[in-house]
Amino acid sequence: MLRPSWGRFPTCLFLLCALAALGFNTSAAGAPQPPASVDALHKAVAKENHAEAKRLADVLLQSPGQADRVAASLVYGRILLATNQKEPARQYLAGMKRLNLDPNAAQLMEVYAAWLAFLDGRQDDGIKALEQMLVDKKPLSSTAEAADVLAILYLTKGDKAAAKRAVDFGLGFLKYENARAAPLPSPSGRGAGGEGFFPSYIEPLLRNRLKTDSGDAFPEAKKLYDQAEKLRHEGKFIDAGKLFTEVSAKWPRSVWSHAAGFRIGQCLLGLNRPAEAQAHWQTFVVVQASRLPQGTVTCSPLPWRGQRLCPIQNRASTRRPA
Repeated sequence: MLRPSWGRFPTCLFLLCALAALGFNTSAAGAPQPPASVDALHKAVAKENHAEAKRLADVLLQSPGQADRVAASLVYGRILLATNQKEPARQYLAGMKRLNLDPNAAQLMEVYAAWLAFLDGRQDDGIKALEQMLVDKKPLSSTAEAADVLAILYLTKGDKAAAKRAVDFGLGFLKYENARAAPLPSPSGRGAGGEGFFPSYIEPLLRNRLKTDSGDAFPEAKKLYDQAEKLRHEGKFIDAGKLFTEVSAKWPRSVWSHAAGFRIGQCLLGLNRPAEAQAHWQTFVVVQASRLPQGTVTCSPLPWRGQRLCPIQNRASTRRPA
């Protein structure tokens, strides 16, 4: 029966120091925040609320509990990559790979490395590495994470059929391993004791992954976006802009994040700041284009009202948003 082999990890104090040395903010200072726990961290990851997940991970890295600190350190890579923070992710991986990781954590670093390769433009290399992990099918929780990340990458390329295959594999793998009743090594360190064989975020992520493009997977993002839209139509552009910015930061892969990015520029127009709107939209076009497969024409339709990338910056000549 497989169990977490945390004995192969160096002390978690070393993990904490390593992250701090790499420049990551591991301080819990500031205004009082809700209590942090691994369960809360996993719930934030499951909802792809990366701002909250990072806050919780930073707090847990200061925790006296070894398992909590390990869980936070291992999920940190997912948070960085999901928010397209390539250079911090590169530093994180370099630091983590110097540690004597157990097999599950070592494979998880390979998952993150494949994701980073994809973001760096080596899309085929990243996908090939993840596909091989599914072929190897090691009985580790990071195998299920490889399936989820592979689905993300295929969706980025616009290959929904391949993404579905990755999701189906991941869900089937979860079902099979759970049916075997053999606790798997997991970032939470909670492989035994009836608390689940996998980190609790993996299955929700897989089940919601194919809903991303429809917007149904991010109800909280939609709720905040709708609030911002109401404020925008009321002419409260500063308040609306703040909420749109929050949507874009918290749920970067949500359809509502893309729409919010466009609306931020409209709020700037509403404040009679056309030069800032122009600059924002130009940056917005670059960011959106970077998320598309190589060779994709950047005038492809985006998921709100048929807007297109190319003519967006031309809207800066319009004083008030539609």
